[in-house]
This record gives sequence, structure tokens and C-alpha cells, in this order.
Amino acid sequence: MKGDLSRNTFDRALHYSAVRLQQGRIVTDADWNEQADLTRYRAERQARDTIGNFRLEVTAELRLRDQMYADQQTPQWKERYKIRSGIEATNSELKRCYGIGKLRVRRMAKVLFAVSCKLMACNVKRWAKAHFAFFKWLLQYLLDAMWRFIQNKQVLSSENRFCSQTCVL
Repeated sequence: MKGDLSRNTFDRALHYSAVRLQQGRIVTDADWNEQADLTRYRAERQARDTIGNFRLEVTAELRLRDQMYADQQTPQWKERYKIRSGIEATNSELKRCYGIGKLRVRRMAKVLFAVSCKLMACNVKRWAKAHFAFFKWLLQYLLDAMWRFIQNKQVLSSENRFCSQTCVL
């Protein structure tokens, strides 16, 4: 920007911190300009010391990451990922609940046996959880039937007692 400036007196090598005005001297624009330059330079240095002298470079890796993220938001990608997410959920369950990531056996045969046992335990747990409501209903039905049977037996036995007492007379 062009302007009618008397002189540029700012020199960062001198490490000045402020401009002082003296009594009896004429105030020039150079004094005010130097103070403005000192203030600007101090703010830049403080920002550089606090934040750092960083520059964002848009590299090929960043563009690829952004493109992959954009692809993941499409319905086609989400449809393809459904299968993978189910497999990942199963793998996560096997690692968290059954410790499949920390097997304490060596050799292929023992590892296969340990993994097979853990997979069977996982499947049995899932089967039991899925059928729990049915078995709860079945157990309740059987208990109710047994209770009714016991109640009927008591009613029948009391009727038989009454009948036998009346028949004797």
C-alpha cells in the first residue's frame, strides 16, 4: 500500500519493545508507525511461540483420506459394508468375551481346538439368548400345568374323602 511516509525506522534486530515520546520533541508519523510495527511483530512472535510455525499442506494422502470418507457416506458403500460390519461384530465379541486374541496354546492342532471350543461357546450363548423367551414361556407353562394338576389332585382327593364318608353312612 502506498502512502506518504517519512521513513521506516523499524528494525527487528534491535529488539526494541516500545517507542517512547519525549517532551519538547515533534511527534512524527515514523514514531507511530514504528510502534505499530513493534506491536504487530510482537503479536506474530507470540503466536509463533505459542501455536508454532505450522503450515497445512494438502498432500495426496489427505486427498485420498477425504475421498475415502466421502465414499463411505454413499448408500452403495453402506450396503456393501453391512456384511463386513456383522463379521467385525462377531470378531469383536470373540476377542472381548472369549479371549480369542490371547490363546495360551501353541501348535496348530491345539490352536484349532481352542478356537473351535470358543466358537461353539459363542454360538451356544447366542442360541440360548435367542431362545430364552421361548424357554421362559415353556417353563412357565409347565409350572402352571403342574400347579393345576396338584390343585386338581387335592380337589379330587377331598371329594373322594367326602364320598367315602357319605357312603359309609
